[in-house]
Amino acid sequence: MESRSTARPSACLFLLALAALAPQTAFARFNLAEDAPATITGSGVTIEVARDGSFVEEETREILIRNEAGRQVAGTMGIVYNTRISKVEVLSAETVLGGKTFPVPPEAIENKPVATNLPGFDELARITIPYTGVQVGSRVRIRKKTTQREVAFPGHFSRAFFPGTDLACEHFDLTIRSKMPLKVAVNDPEEAFEVEHFMEEGVDRLHVKLKKPVYRRLVEEQAFSYIPASRLPYVQVSTDDSLDGPAASAVAAYEKILSGPLPPLFEEQAKAFAGSGGIFPDRLDALTSSFSQRIRYFGDWRPRNGGYIPRALADIASSQYGDCKDMATAVAAILRKTGVRADVAWIMRGPIPPNPLPLATPDVYNHTIVRVTQDGSTYWVDPTNNVSFARGIPTDLAGRDALVLEAGKLRKEHVPFPPSEAGVTRGTGTYAFTPDGNAKITARLELLGQQAVWLTGIGRYAPPETIKFAILRGLSEGRRVVSGTVGDFDMLSPVVRNILLDVTAEVEGAAIRTTAGLAYRIEHNSLKTYSVIDPEKDQGDLFLGPPSVTESVDRIAGSRLVGKNPAPCRVNSPWVDASWESRDDGDSLLVSSRVTLKKPLLTYAEIGGQAFGDLQKGIRQCFGDYALIFEPRTEK
Repeated sequence: MESRSTARPSACLFLLALAALAPQTAFARFNLAEDAPATITGSGVTIEVARDGSFVEEETREILIRNEAGRQVAGTMGIVYNTRISKVEVLSAETVLGGKTFPVPPEAIENKPVATNLPGFDELARITIPYTGVQVGSRVRIRKKTTQREVAFPGHFSRAFFPGTDLACEHFDLTIRSKMPLKVAVNDPEEAFEVEHFMEEGVDRLHVKLKKPVYRRLVEEQAFSYIPASRLPYVQVSTDDSLDGPAASAVAAYEKILSGPLPPLFEEQAKAFAGSGGIFPDRLDALTSSFSQRIRYFGDWRPRNGGYIPRALADIASSQYGDCKDMATAVAAILRKTGVRADVAWIMRGPIPPNPLPLATPDVYNHTIVRVTQDGSTYWVDPTNNVSFARGIPTDLAGRDALVLEAGKLRKEHVPFPPSEAGVTRGTGTYAFTPDGNAKITARLELLGQQAVWLTGIGRYAPPETIKFAILRGLSEGRRVVSGTVGDFDMLSPVVRNILLDVTAEVEGAAIRTTAGLAYRIEHNSLKTYSVIDPEKDQGDLFLGPPSVTESVDRIAGSRLVGKNPAPCRVNSPWVDASWESRDDGDSLLVSSRVTLKKPLLTYAEIGGQAFGDLQKGIRQCFGDYALIFEPRTEK
């Protein structure tokens, strides 16, 4: 359930291009139900909840295969579950086509362990159901029963249902009967639900039906567009408003582990930290980098004791591997041994900050980290990350709530986004153009603070020449690199430090060829994200990335501007500020620019506002299809 830290770079002429993460141009709309690869035409769920939170769930589902993509998606069903805490039974499975029914033979349904489980970790199993004779127009059906024997927190039950957000949904019928009182939160922007909630003979009963089909899935939009939960139809059920009570036993278990004796391996690291010198964040980086070299990360939210209790410190040290909660607990224990205030925290790790649901559920947390406070400063430390950077905030943790296990209690705290100035990309380059528009470029790139994360330790995962070639490709902005060099830098560092790169390259077609002469492009790739948005069509919110600053100064050597020097051009908005200007220094033409991303999120409501319209207009005027024509400087 866990993944390594991911991040999105700011755009700069000299920044390593990561095209796969860049938002794409598109024409946006909600997907239509008839365009869905498959449609749920029948869905019935019945859940019986016991007083301890365990439950028995029976589900029937029918899916209509609408096209070939749906045939691939729904033609084979896979169900992964933990054999220790639950039991899953497939009662029947069949395909219906042309009035004929083709049952899946019981012997064709596989139920086998998932490979690569490590010793000491729970065994997962996968049920594979290969439907028979699946064609476009088929309907596949399943009846299954799940018996959940162990829950995350005793006495707690919670679930959330989002019909129509994956496949189109024409029918949804949910019944929950609970021996514990239920709290229900319904978000129904389309008035699609019919809800009945009442107590009868000591049993809390909830019945939810769809009154009309729903399908809310974005298509033809930016890569990082999404619909927040607040704009989706959902029903959330929980026995609690907060996890304070249900999680009390888990919190106590953490405190017991944290207060226990350190095994020799961790005692050694505690002594090294206590005896180290320098400023606190550097000492913290030294500890976490040393720790990750000794304890290997195994990415799995392991369902031991409900999935939230780490192993004993001695077990972590002896095995020399651990999942996120193991590693966070060990690092917190080491720091506490030295007198530093350190607490474990639960958080939702992912590329986009989640939209929290109103009722309590452990499902909103998939990762464990450490919150450290020292001398009035707070540090959010993720021991599972590839590199250590106590001064920064990992991009996949910023902007979301964390549940801190502090002094035997839970306390919600918000992990902020770092300020723009915490991550700066600064590039300076000198261009020597040939008459055909090719250029010899000498450049210096500085990655400061948060921006240095992208290249820190990269040499542990790729050969140096491959890394340097990628940097040259970023410099060339997709144009052919005839030749080039990248200066040496520390590719193996486990700790984030500012990075300085000296680059030379000969690039084809670096200038635009016009009838009036060669021209220098005025553009910033990051600003294209804003210009391609259509306020009349786009439906999603947009994650813009962590705040940052990108600066560049380009010198067009031995050249001067053709025509009048334009006035500086600036665009200001709540989300981004951008500017560029040109000047003549008596020897060359200089073009400088600066882009400051101030807010990480652009909401659907903001896209339709005047401020965003002004931003788009300003970007078109300053950065759209704009070029400076130059010519060689002649001696007088």
